[in-house]
Amino acid sequence: MSKLQNIAFTVPRSAVFSPRRFDRTDLGIATDPSFQIHQNDRVFCIGSCFARAVQRMLGSCAIQSTFAGLTHRYNIFTIEQTIRWAFDDALSEDHFIRLNDGSFFDPYDRSRIETGYQIANEAYELNAAQLRNVKQEVSVCDTLVITLGLAEVWRDTFTNAWLNHRPPDSTADPFDSRFRITQTTVAENRNAIVNLVRYVRSINPKAKFIFSVSPIALNATFTQTDVLVATMLGKATLRAAVHEAIAELARTQDCLVDYFPSFEIVMFQRNNDVYVERDDRGRRDRQHIREDFLHNAIRPAFLKAYINPNLTAQSA
Repeated sequence: MSKLQNIAFTVPRSAVFSPRRFDRTDLGIATDPSFQIHQNDRVFCIGSCFARAVQRMLGSCAIQSTFAGLTHRYNIFTIEQTIRWAFDDALSEDHFIRLNDGSFFDPYDRSRIETGYQIANEAYELNAAQLRNVKQEVSVCDTLVITLGLAEVWRDTFTNAWLNHRPPDSTADPFDSRFRITQTTVAENRNAIVNLVRYVRSINPKAKFIFSVSPIALNATFTQTDVLVATMLGKATLRAAVHEAIAELARTQDCLVDYFPSFEIVMFQRNNDVYVERDDRGRRDRQHIREDFLHNAIRPAFLKAYINPNLTAQSA
């Protein structure tokens, strides 16, 4: 027996590649949960698509979970910014972007992204109401579920705010002098994750965290490269950042912060049943995850890792 074969007998089965794993919808990917979510827990979800999928999974087990009225937040910088704004009241009408026609664009929320607002105060009041809800939930929640989607991030140099959406070209201020696109680094994302966890725990010391990375491809890249190449660069950046942040937090404080491998469960599939073929308008999609795949592959893995079996049996 070779030395390599001998080592293979001393490591967990999940540490060794096996083609048989691709016969399973969840690929048999091992999870390493450090805590459980209980019946009476409150869960605050924020981030990209998978966070909403988790919210639905928890709801099926009658566990209270919420987005606090927020739409998606696609990057860790706007996630951290949203939570900080909820507590420091730093959001102002200046954060909303005046367009050439006199209307205002909201670069944080998707509610009126197509039509905009006639006055900045409309956008401010909507966001301020959401932030009040966020403040309440972050203050009392037991667990935060956070899904990271983008490493390419826009910034407003006038307000120094991170943006959740690219502003339209028809801004009243010169676009190129006001807005910057940044390919954020592993270190920048890691630091933002660590800072977010520490900030939340300074407010709510009992808070626990589950991070994941969205498997959804970019709609477009602004880095002048192929969109699929840019997608994988971004996902690799986020995945490495979460890994490094969790390791740093484990070294420096008593804090329960997990990574859930939904990204890997999706990306290593060997079949064509993962992605939606057509969207609600009948257009070709192949970008978003099928609901039945989430139900049959991701949901069982997440519930097995984090939810009491008695609760999952009730929801089956």
